[in-house]
Amino acid sequence: MTKKTVKNLGVELGLLGIMLIPATAFAQGSESGGVESVKGLAVSRGTPLTAAADSRAATRMAQAADAPSFNFTLIGFPGTLNTLGVGINPAAINGHGEKQAVEIVGAEFFPDGSSQTGFLAQVSKTNGGTTESYSLLNDPQAPPPPAPEQAYSVNDYGKIVGDYIDDSGVFHSYILDRGQFIPLDVPFPGAMGTASPAVNNAGEIVGLWSDSAGNTHNYTLIAGTFKPFDVPGASQAELFYGINSEGDITGSFADASGNVHGFLRKGNTFTTLDFPGAVATFPTGINDSGVIVGGYCPTSTCVTTGEGQLGFTLRSGVYTTFTFPAEFAVALASINNRGEVMGNYVDATGLVYTFLGTPTQ
Repeated sequence: MTKKTVKNLGVELGLLGIMLIPATAFAQGSESGGVESVKGLAVSRGTPLTAAADSRAATRMAQAADAPSFNFTLIGFPGTLNTLGVGINPAAINGHGEKQAVEIVGAEFFPDGSSQTGFLAQVSKTNGGTTESYSLLNDPQAPPPPAPEQAYSVNDYGKIVGDYIDDSGVFHSYILDRGQFIPLDVPFPGAMGTASPAVNNAGEIVGLWSDSAGNTHNYTLIAGTFKPFDVPGASQAELFYGINSEGDITGSFADASGNVHGFLRKGNTFTTLDFPGAVATFPTGINDSGVIVGGYCPTSTCVTTGEGQLGFTLRSGVYTTFTFPAEFAVALASINNRGEVMGNYVDATGLVYTFLGTPTQ
């Protein structure tokens, strides 16, 4: 994995299903795909999002006639135009079984558009409204900006995993646990980079690694042991994964023809996931009920440019589309055990917005 890969990261995020999204009421789905739409999101284009703007937009969204099932909160790192949410804590319940803030991790992009760093957002909802707090996640082992950093996943015990690019263009992953950044690099012979990790409440990790020939593969880190794996039929592993408390893993892969498919791994059993009629499918999150979320491309143009990407849920074998009318692209990034969804959309000007959707029932 090289710096060329990094420079295309914004496009890859959109294409591989981690970058975009909006959603609303769960509509009746079918194997051919139901459709859910979101309208009425009022955001000032071209200006940094603020907590006050988030609150106003969420209120208007909640009042929209076509969005009866969710209340929405925009997640915008202060002072930046682009915020990309990637992971959400599974239950928002701490180790004592007490409800805690929803935690979201991802990347915030500097206003100059040249670099990014990881962030943690904590969102607390009370009868009086919504409170948001933000902090940066900067691995001290990473080079200073403009070297990119990103956080990918957070569990209910505050453990966060992410990655960064060094001065040679190599990806390195990390674990952030109780304030300590711990290197997370696979020990496999010939490994040239480790990226895109996800973590569950048991501390089990799944991610991607690159060999000396530039081929990408998957790995798990369970009970201190790294194990490589490849999805049957995969030519290359793709970015972004989800792992639930049962150790079920979802992600995507490219076949020998370059077509991208999703997969679900339960134990040693693999199932290929393809949204009906889609050109490419990118699952990125799974909760403990087995609900999978992600994005898909309905056209070959979408695969190339990201334009027209749509989000989806897969629940009990039923695919349902999430779409945000008139936006450039959408995708679901993550879902927790309370059914709260998080993801992103890209508007016509190319700005990236993150939102949290909380079910009203």
